[in-house]
Amino acid sequence: MERRAQKCKQCGREIYFDGICISCQTENERDRILALTQGEIDICIRQICDEIENEGKLDEQSGLFQELLNYRDIDTSKIAGAAFKKGLFYPCELYKEL
Repeated sequence: MERRAQKCKQCGREIYFDGICISCQTENERDRILALTQGEIDICIRQICDEIENEGKLDEQSGLFQELLNYRDIDTSKIAGAAFKKGLFYPCELYKEL
């Protein structure tokens, strides 16, 4: 089965699937994270801490954690406290504020 070139629905770049290209997906996600209010960021941090406290690992929320850290340079001290209590030491970025 041959795939045909299509246009990204956002930027027009040539892609070989229906939808938007990875560059546009990444840009949209970055814009979403940058648009978060401080209250929304606090809720996200609470979700990350809850996962660590309940599951003992950072799995489902790891992408959110990395995006908040990369795009908003969040304070990780609350997350580090929850992780330390559960003996979680990876990723090392959890402890960047300590």
